[in-house]
Amino acid sequence: MGEKKVHYKMYKAGKTWVFAAIATFALFVSAPSVLADEANTAKTDTTAVVAANDDTKDTQTATLSTANQANTADTTAADTKPAADTKNTPEVTAATPVNQGPTQVNEDGYWYLRDSEGKNLTGFQDIKDQNKRVYYDPENAQMQYGQKNIGGSWYLFDKQSGAMKTGVQYITDQNKLVYYNQNGQMQYGNVNINGKNYTANKSSGAIQGNGQVNVAGKWYLFTNNKLKTGWQYISNQRKTVYYDPKTAQMVYGQQYINGKWYFLDKVSGAVKTGFQRIPEQNKTVYYNPSNGQMMYGQQYIGGKWYLFDKSSGAMQKGFQDLSAYGQKKVVYYNQDGHMQYGQQYIAKHWYLFDKSSGAMKTGFQRIADQNKTVYYNEAGQMQYGLQKLSTGTFLFDKSSGAMKVGQQYYNGNWYLFDKNGAMKTGFQRIAEQNKTVYYDENGQMLYGNQEINGKHYYFNESTGAMQANILTFDQKTNKLSYVTKSGALAQDEILDLNGTKVAFDEAGNVLHEAGEANILGHWYLFGENNQVLTGFQKLSGNRTAYYNPKNAQMQYGQQYINGKWYLFDKVNGAMKTGFQRIAEQNKIVYYNEAGQMQYGQQYINGHWYNFDKSSGKMSTGLTYLADQKKTVFYAANGQMQYGIVKVNGTEMYFNKSTGAHERDKDPKVDWRGPSEDKPYPDVNKYPNMWVKVSTTANRVYLMNGNQVLYTMLASTGARGMETPKGTFYIQGERGNHFFNQYSREGANYWVSFKDHGVYLFHSVPVDVNGNYIVKEAEQLGKQSLSHGCIRLSVSDAKWFYQNIKYGTKVVIN
Repeated sequence: MGEKKVHYKMYKAGKTWVFAAIATFALFVSAPSVLADEANTAKTDTTAVVAANDDTKDTQTATLSTANQANTADTTAADTKPAADTKNTPEVTAATPVNQGPTQVNEDGYWYLRDSEGKNLTGFQDIKDQNKRVYYDPENAQMQYGQKNIGGSWYLFDKQSGAMKTGVQYITDQNKLVYYNQNGQMQYGNVNINGKNYTANKSSGAIQGNGQVNVAGKWYLFTNNKLKTGWQYISNQRKTVYYDPKTAQMVYGQQYINGKWYFLDKVSGAVKTGFQRIPEQNKTVYYNPSNGQMMYGQQYIGGKWYLFDKSSGAMQKGFQDLSAYGQKKVVYYNQDGHMQYGQQYIAKHWYLFDKSSGAMKTGFQRIADQNKTVYYNEAGQMQYGLQKLSTGTFLFDKSSGAMKVGQQYYNGNWYLFDKNGAMKTGFQRIAEQNKTVYYDENGQMLYGNQEINGKHYYFNESTGAMQANILTFDQKTNKLSYVTKSGALAQDEILDLNGTKVAFDEAGNVLHEAGEANILGHWYLFGENNQVLTGFQKLSGNRTAYYNPKNAQMQYGQQYINGKWYLFDKVNGAMKTGFQRIAEQNKIVYYNEAGQMQYGQQYINGHWYNFDKSSGKMSTGLTYLADQKKTVFYAANGQMQYGIVKVNGTEMYFNKSTGAHERDKDPKVDWRGPSEDKPYPDVNKYPNMWVKVSTTANRVYLMNGNQVLYTMLASTGARGMETPKGTFYIQGERGNHFFNQYSREGANYWVSFKDHGVYLFHSVPVDVNGNYIVKEAEQLGKQSLSHGCIRLSVSDAKWFYQNIKYGTKVVIN
């Protein structure tokens, strides 16, 4: 049989290039005809799928609730007709390039290609500006689509653009995978694709295989050479995958399948379930573990409630209004997407969410475990401070938000709140304080003179208590008024106040002539126009008195005025000056001519005195003046002493000009004899005798209760070796003599009071030969020189050694 061959010759007709077909015939070995069944023409375009090779043959259909379980198409007639012999395929020359002139024309829905003279071009044509090769049917000149048998070979043209397909293509309606070479011709038998050999059915061109097969970088699944699509379970890999029914290729990533979103691993294609992060969409979603479908709305997962967007499936965080999800509530999801409950601190605000439903609470709420009632505004935020609400005004703690009840001090004002927290106004009785007070329209307690509903009242300036049967002073007008038992001011009348007739004008002010007046037991001083005078005032009898600016009453006793202490006579209120004894404080103080208490050193009437810098108390006895770095002595009358003075039985020398103690000029101490010119006390007569030691005065006192029986000169521990302070008891250790090799000193007549032989009472020190060290002995009673022990005169130490009993209490300070 002859084969018709078509060639094209190009020639120029005028300015136009014309193509003419030349038919030739050739002889070839007879072969079965290859026909395409028009009813089995592929209905969809195909695309390649890239994956690794897998020789798995063990496959089965996956069970998923919504997956299409039967997607495999039956073999059509085109699969069973004899295949064209590729060795005897009719020669087809390359399509004629259309460089310029030919134009694509659409008429009645069909595409034609016409040259400049309007003649239809047919056969294979390259549309360069669209980068495609198409085919125009020689019979009707129309662009062709789908599978076409041309010149004994099967071709595939895109159903939309008509572009000729090459490479691996999936014929959906025939459920077969075929391969078209670079000329667009379907291949049969052994086919090499990208360097790998495959077997294509010699009749249908369908690529053969069993199990998972990677073709041109895409994974396909075969069962007995038949392609499988839809959901499939790969048992030996324990994964469920999906093969696109349109391409038969395994799919990856997010996929919208049968109205549901799924997520397939980007490498293995396995269905992913649970929480998955989709970074390119900046969202976290959740896929149902039972069927792999993306979840939406509220979901209870792992004991936690989550919310997923109705449209995108994105896990929601933060505040969310669930009205759109059928629940009239606002809830909160944390950074992990968990619905929150109870009290939560969010963006510097406290919120409360129902412990069961998670609904955000508003209004008054009781926090039982914290024993407080709080208030949340419409935005759910806990409120603090004074809040005006529709039901009244309430006060909430600035820190905890707890609702306050009862009397509350807030921002400098007193308020009153009832048991339900509502602010009270007007007259209110505070029973526990036995007072009636008044709160204005802002809820604030009022003080002093107040006009309320046309009547005048007076409220205590400190407590706010409404006054009755009391004389009051208005600091603004400097006038006195009287509050009757009803709480209202006496107005335009004369009253007998404890035997004193007092007149009041229409405004309630006391009418009185200038001068002193005693009303209800208090002295007042009237000036002109019924005004009351306050502060320091000069009175008859050359006396100065002081009237308190707050109540205008004369003051008595000690008074602290404008940072100074004054003293006023307890009977007539006259200001005191000079030396004054304050019996209740056991001190003598000094007030200058202005009546002010004096402090520090003062030169008065030719004598130096010293007054304590804090209390003003006059100093007596030995006193160290730090600012002058000297020790002086003040006699019992407070006057500084000079020359030789006997102090606590010891003669001391004080400079005749400065009064400073000069140790080197002190008369020598009798460190051998007793400290006092009287007998030592009888210890048997005083069974409770105890010993008191003053480390500052360097004295030892034998005590009976608070009575000093005998005073001994002493020398206690030097700086850095101080005598321990506290309460101790005479221990059992005592002796006639000791010597310390370390200090190279010793002493006679020692008695232990601490650490059993470490801390002692003993005589003035002796050297290694037993001789008394005179230089140190002479400082007895004057200077602290010991190593921590308590030195006594020889006579005092001997008596102490012989008479002080074991267990006697010793107090050192």
